[in-house]
Amino acid sequence: MIASTWRPLLRKAARSYVAGPELTDALRLAQTFVARGVPASTLCFWDAQDDLPRHVADMYLAAVQAIRSARLDSYVSIKAPSLAFDAGLVVEIAEAAWQAGVRLHFDSLGAETVDHTFQLIEQLLNRFVDSDRQTPLPDGRGSVDAATLTPLLLSRDRQGAVSPKRLSTRAPLGCTIPGRWRRSPRDAERAVQMGLRVRVVKGQWADPGAAVDPHSAFLDVIDALAGGAAPVAVATHHPVLAAAAIRKLQSAGTPCEMELLYGLPSRAVLKVARDLGVPVRYYLPYGHAWLPYALRHARRDPRILWWVLRDASRTSLATIHGH
Repeated sequence: MIASTWRPLLRKAARSYVAGPELTDALRLAQTFVARGVPASTLCFWDAQDDLPRHVADMYLAAVQAIRSARLDSYVSIKAPSLAFDAGLVVEIAEAAWQAGVRLHFDSLGAETVDHTFQLIEQLLNRFVDSDRQTPLPDGRGSVDAATLTPLLLSRDRQGAVSPKRLSTRAPLGCTIPGRWRRSPRDAERAVQMGLRVRVVKGQWADPGAAVDPHSAFLDVIDALAGGAAPVAVATHHPVLAAAAIRKLQSAGTPCEMELLYGLPSRAVLKVARDLGVPVRYYLPYGHAWLPYALRHARRDPRILWWVLRDASRTSLATIHGH
């Protein structure tokens, strides 16, 4: 029903919620934010369902090189299912990101993808922190052995587990954890032990078991992360929830930032960020697959439909009045 009725308006409004169809559009928008005093951004290629994993990997690789060339304070968000969980492709992207000094982040999709995604991250950690290999430094600055590299990135205890307290804030890997899954606090503890930077979101996919309160569950994940050494991104447009999460992290001494989805209302949460003294980062999606995403999630959250219809009407009025 939504697809047949609102598709034309959604297509018109899509420009308000994505940087554009191409990587150059995302880079241009990121540089616009830099000029406005928001230097940090996240670039995410939204692939279509019929995109082959090799094509998706090439898009991620292009984003890595573009960030390096433009010297942006940006990182690349990837979706492991879009790569068919291909370890070879993931390693290729991670190697390129490490060489470029660009952080790599794993987005969250359905709950059924979590364990496989963590397995891929563990493989990368084992590959980049390996006592038997020389590891190249970012930006072509030579190489170091693991004895030198490990204190800079990850410290392992005698049993081989990651020690979170000695993790550098420049950890090269991150993941997203949704608040609305019952398993998420355990996943957050796992991420802390692995030394990952974490983006906390409410989440679009419901818990496959019993439903949880999205606000209290979001804060449960924050509690599990508080006290860890790796920075946490608070990704919500709800100002009261954002403020509560940031205060918890600040009280525990955990570095944090606000991460906002480009196009959604942000004035209230930006005020929270200013008042609490935390930096802001914008998540900038680009690609051709925004419309199916919007249609799918508008069914779950009617506010999305309202926002895009509002923006579509504004676009139409601007066209009529010549703006």
